[in-house]
Amino acid sequence: MSGETTTLTMPIPPSLNALMSGTLKDRIIHKNAAKWMAKKAWLDAGQPVFSGPVCVDARFYFPDRRRRDRENYGAAVKASIDQLVTDGCLVRDDHEWFDMQVFMLYDRANPRLELIIREAGAA
Repeated sequence: MSGETTTLTMPIPPSLNALMSGTLKDRIIHKNAAKWMAKKAWLDAGQPVFSGPVCVDARFYFPDRRRRDRENYGAAVKASIDQLVTDGCLVRDDHEWFDMQVFMLYDRANPRLELIIREAGAA
């Protein structure tokens, strides 16, 4: 995709704290759910493919204004990003091919995670 931008919308995944607590079975269930949500969002978006470096804005829209740890939610997106690499949406997710910013926003009526993916260098 040349200069393209795609938005993948999915439910908010659990924070890293939630992913790391509980039993191993619970952690696997949460991780697999995050992967499935990313795959479904990618399929719903028409299976876009980015063949070069990308910038990703992870925009969390929470139903309330409670304080949350940005880094814990940013890290929780890793399973979703890993799934997008597995599906072929993204080529790689290392530091040379992938840059992500995390935004914590508010939308009481429609809480969600939006992954806005754009080619690096695209406006």
